[in-house]
Amino acid sequence: MGGGIAWHKSQLAYKNTPANAPAAILAARLYRCFGSSEDLEWARNIYDWQKRSLVDPATGFVWDGMNRTGDGSIDKDWKFTYCQGVFIGAGLELWRVSGESGFLRDALRTAEAAKAELAADDGVFPDEGSGDGGLFKGILVRYLAELSLASEEAARLAVPMLAANAGVLWDAGRSAACLFGTDWSQAPAEPVSLSAQLSGVKLLERMAMLEKLRFADHENNNKHV
Repeated sequence: MGGGIAWHKSQLAYKNTPANAPAAILAARLYRCFGSSEDLEWARNIYDWQKRSLVDPATGFVWDGMNRTGDGSIDKDWKFTYCQGVFIGAGLELWRVSGESGFLRDALRTAEAAKAELAADDGVFPDEGSGDGGLFKGILVRYLAELSLASEEAARLAVPMLAANAGVLWDAGRSAACLFGTDWSQAPAEPVSLSAQLSGVKLLERMAMLEKLRFADHENNNKHV
């Protein structure tokens, strides 16, 4: 498939975003920690393959995988928040270590595509089931929050996306015991899966962090007046 990391040893020709975008994140972080040029080369190579093979050139939306069925086809109908999140994360990590603005532009474009393709009219991300799927939205939330700290333009895009989801989750999506399900627009039946609970907690924790940062910035600005 022209490169990339296999999803599984039993499917060496099946390449997908869940295997590759996190690997690019890891390689870039290793470079940031230890300074090995080989790690940076790996990060770039994996990212370039991911962007070339599994990102819609027209929109920036990230597809899940290719050649799963052995015919070279791309799973364009598998539309997951997870894939958008880890590609945004890979772009952010490479932008941090390289300073190249193209990586940040890629991340912004994918965030816009995620909103257009996956969010409902009220901005809420979809129910992607429990198990592994219950954690998907939390991964997108994590990297949208990181994106929001990259620039003013990024904050204008990402913070409203996070705030819309957090508002609906808190107002409509929590149980009396403050548990969260896979559908953020309605209170869950209990018990809930840990993966879904983690996604909900991650969203609220990231919003609390962003609120604290904005308050701190406001306080610092007042001190300089």
